[in-house]
Amino acid sequence: MDAQLFLTIGGFLNWIGLVLSPLLLFPLFVLVMPGPLHRPAARLSASLDEALEWALRMAMGAAVLLFLLQLILVIASYALALSWTWLSESVIYAFAAMFMLGTATALRDDAHVLNIATRIVTRVGRRIDETSPLVDARLADGSR
Repeated sequence: MDAQLFLTIGGFLNWIGLVLSPLLLFPLFVLVMPGPLHRPAARLSASLDEALEWALRMAMGAAVLLFLLQLILVIASYALALSWTWLSESVIYAFAAMFMLGTATALRDDAHVLNIATRIVTRVGRRIDETSPLVDARLADGSR
């Protein structure tokens, strides 16, 4: 593949990031003026949730694609004595896409993070909630 293609894609993603960067200030404006910005903030939150659901579906699709490409690669390499470099690279790109999109949706919201933390610390007899979000405990495997 031509390196110029990746430079073009990177430049396009850079411009998208620059255009969307003012959205990073929106939560601060909502904190300052919660009344008039409540409805747009709720719509933006719903849109972000939909985007995360889409990213999760894409990660699942990438996982299936990764499995199929890896299966084809193994069959082609060993059974047919073929070596397709482009297929090996496709598996690598599919894995990268699955990793990037999957991590974007791994932790959905604050309640999800609190639920995971609660399940971990209750095993060692500790308690965690929003009022006391820090826990000092040694897990069963000896880690802290």
